[in-house]
Amino acid sequence: MNKRLKTLAASLIPAILLSGCAATGKVSGKTYKDQLAEQYSDDNFQIVSDGEFDYIGFTSDKLGDKTFHVFQRDGRTETDYLEKLYRNDIDNWITDISYEDYACTSVSRVQWFAKDTPIEDISLEDYINDYVWFMGIYIYYDEIPSDEELTDYTIEFFRDIDTPCQVTVYIYSTRESHEDLTVTLEATADSAGHIESVSISRQETIYESEI
Repeated sequence: MNKRLKTLAASLIPAILLSGCAATGKVSGKTYKDQLAEQYSDDNFQIVSDGEFDYIGFTSDKLGDKTFHVFQRDGRTETDYLEKLYRNDIDNWITDISYEDYACTSVSRVQWFAKDTPIEDISLEDYINDYVWFMGIYIYYDEIPSDEELTDYTIEFFRDIDTPCQVTVYIYSTRESHEDLTVTLEATADSAGHIESVSISRQETIYESEI
């Protein structure tokens, strides 16, 4: 290698190293805090962890003592802030629709999972439609309906939620018996929110006791 090429190579090494740092360098908590404040201007944010992990932890006035995180994934900035913010609203929404569409005696519990979002002001409706991918519902009946009735209830349920996701409904009887019937209903919807499949399984558990 002649002298000119050696000089050129030497000058390129720092530039390559610096460009690599710029592409993968860590963004500070203050940068994320500023982005959060810009998108969610009706909330106030506090940094609770910065630099210890691959994410930065925050609290906010609206979330109280709940911690949420901001992190980098595949070159994108994402957060679970809206999952914490909308938690109660979506719990109540799923519960209300379950009572209405499944005509059940009680709803004991609901759960749901959602993808993380960019730091953007996303409405509750858009969040449900675009990010919630699973719902689990635990319901009770005095008399468990037939498979045909449950399928009809599920069709109505998907019309109301109008979102592409997986739904599993765990169905139990309120009646005390030595034979406990558990019905599991699984359904999926396409990107337009239309049902693709419904499967129902019934399992009887017989309890035996020694005298």
